[in-house]
Amino acid sequence: RNLAYECGADVVVDPRETDPIERIGEETDGGVDVAFEMAGRESSLNDAIRAAKPGGHTTLVGVFEGRTEIDPMDLVNHERTVNASAAYQTGPLADRAFGAVLQGFASGELDPELLVTSRVDLEDVVADGFDALAGSDSEEVKVLVRP
Repeated sequence: RNLAYECGADVVVDPRETDPIERIGEETDGGVDVAFEMAGRESSLNDAIRAAKPGGHTTLVGVFEGRTEIDPMDLVNHERTVNASAAYQTGPLADRAFGAVLQGFASGELDPELLVTSRVDLEDVVADGFDALAGSDSEEVKVLVRP
């Protein structure tokens, strides 16, 4: 959450302290156009779906370790859609959303270096890269690999 603020977020929500769906609804007048599930957890998947406004969309990017459940009526009753992406290339409005980020990098408004939390050598990528990112208490965001 602190990193999100550093990167320019207007609002961040701690789901342990605040109901995220209620807060998102308050901040957005009923939900977001597009939500991204990034954590690979059942609770964040369901929150991302419910955070989308009626007719909204959720894109799954998180890596899930096993099966998870959703309530299909959260989709049907509100005519929401869901898709998944392994490389951020799909989903409605994806080009617009990522285009804005790329423009922010180009203009200097956004600093991509804020997201880089570690750099590792290629021979250390498993132990210092993948394993570090996979830990549930990890504070890693982006690990860059040096050839």
